[in-house]
Amino acid sequence: MMYKDLLFTSPKGKTILFDDYVWEDAEESGYDERMVWCCLCRSCHKKYGKILGNRCGGDGQGHCSVDGCMNDANYYVDFYATDNLKIIMEEE
Repeated sequence: MMYKDLLFTSPKGKTILFDDYVWEDAEESGYDERMVWCCLCRSCHKKYGKILGNRCGGDGQGHCSVDGCMNDANYYVDFYATDNLKIIMEEE
């Protein structure tokens, strides 16, 4: 099995599927726990910004990480591994 997508579920049950993300170990991230980060374009930030709350910051680079979106990224999103995240596996 391989890692495929990352599913975030907000406390109110809203979901966002990301097809591009980076896991960092605690020592890589500089925090006490693993971190996950990805990027958002302006359009997806407008659509999902309230769901993501204070997890968004400026200066994202590359492409938007939301599944199916390939716009240039303008924001980054930081998640703690303890946030409600689920890795969706791809069968080989």
